[in-house]
Amino acid sequence: MTQVPGTTNTVLGPVPTEAMGVTLMHEHVCMSNEGQFLDSRIVDDRADRLATAVGKLVAARDVGIDTIVDATPIDLNRDAAFLKEASEAAQINIVCSTGLYTESHGQPSYFKHMSAQELSDLFVHEITEGIGNTGVRAGVLKCATGEGEITPTEVRTFEAIAHAQSKTGVPVITHTSGGQGVEQARILTSNGAEAAQVMIGHVDHKRSSYSYYERILRTGVNMAFDRCGLQIFLPDTVRAALIAGLIANGLQDRLFLSMDSVSSRVGEPSAFEVGAPEPLVYLMTGFSDLLGQYGVGPETIRTLLTANPARLFGGS
Repeated sequence: MTQVPGTTNTVLGPVPTEAMGVTLMHEHVCMSNEGQFLDSRIVDDRADRLATAVGKLVAARDVGIDTIVDATPIDLNRDAAFLKEASEAAQINIVCSTGLYTESHGQPSYFKHMSAQELSDLFVHEITEGIGNTGVRAGVLKCATGEGEITPTEVRTFEAIAHAQSKTGVPVITHTSGGQGVEQARILTSNGAEAAQVMIGHVDHKRSSYSYYERILRTGVNMAFDRCGLQIFLPDTVRAALIAGLIANGLQDRLFLSMDSVSSRVGEPSAFEVGAPEPLVYLMTGFSDLLGQYGVGPETIRTLLTANPARLFGGS
């Protein structure tokens, strides 16, 4: 089954892309670190995790969020069935990812020994046929690079993601670790990915020069300030000022907002989750107000959260 033009795969089936509404492009409804389930000391309570996630999603729906893109790749224990149950209970759209994480924090040997073509075939299958027997088809491709230079394993994954994007037309979202955005964009586009359907993520992972953003955008791709509220990486005042400056330069159609929040997880919270604002809702209840203080009005914020995601998924 191929994706119907003008629709986006959600965990409950395709929806018209133009009806996705307010969309957060990089969140984690539930995740765990690769190998965590091999630690015998961890006792997982799935029902409790699900109830926690549903509570966060209902709160998000209540502040006007319509769609959550779950950026959890295969090797961070993505659970399509869990996402489906959560979406049904909370009555909110969830888009499930296919793809792989960084070599240092994911990528089991099973995937490392696959060729780019074999990986691409896997990703395409999860988009067009579905994920196992869950009935869920992925709606977005996720790839990532770690600190420092991009590794050969990560390059192979990016090549596979690019091939899958060109074949299926679904968008690509990425994880960066304080750089690599330009390199990511070049690998993806040189291997066939449509630049207009690529979103380079975490450009707010650290303080970067304005020229870094300009160099990313010159490749034709989009970029996301998708760690709003995570002041361990960048103060929100700096984040808001950078976004306002890019908008003042007429670049609002190339920008995306999200929080990279974790609504529920297996095991203890990571360091960046401790002290983070309330998952999902802070973007609407706090960060939007901060953007307003920097001159970014409600209509522009709505463009970043509705029109831009619809364009990314629609490819126009």
